[in-house]
Amino acid sequence: VSATMPALLERPKLSSAMARALHRHVMVERERKRQEEEEVDKMMEQKVREEQERRRRKELEERMSLEETREQLLKLQEKLGALQEEKHQLFLQLKKVLHEEEKRRRKEQSDLTTLTAAAYPQSLGVPGAHLLGMTGSPE
Repeated sequence: VSATMPALLERPKLSSAMARALHRHVMVERERKRQEEEEVDKMMEQKVREEQERRRRKELEERMSLEETREQLLKLQEKLGALQEEKHQLFLQLKKVLHEEEKRRRKEQSDLTTLTAAAYPQSLGVPGAHLLGMTGSPE
């Protein structure tokens, strides 16, 4: 035996039965690996589809939520407009009532002044003239 390295030793020739068995084994292993890869691919595709579906549903919910929010906003804006109009009308009504009250008060004051002037005409001449008759000389 020479001092050659073991890697350089030649393999003995395989018998045809062994070659067929080895070929069959290699083919079976290749098929098994191919099927495993297909399964992994299918699982990955399924995960991708599920993730896309989840995103689609989430987007739809957000869109619906956004749509509902828009509708709520529109309703609230309409309500705000109605309340502002009501406030305006109530303010106008208050101004009218205050104006009417002021007119009534002035008329009452005017009537009272007229009534007082009619009842005491002498008092219109000189202020305090009605008091002069009360002061007499101490004789």
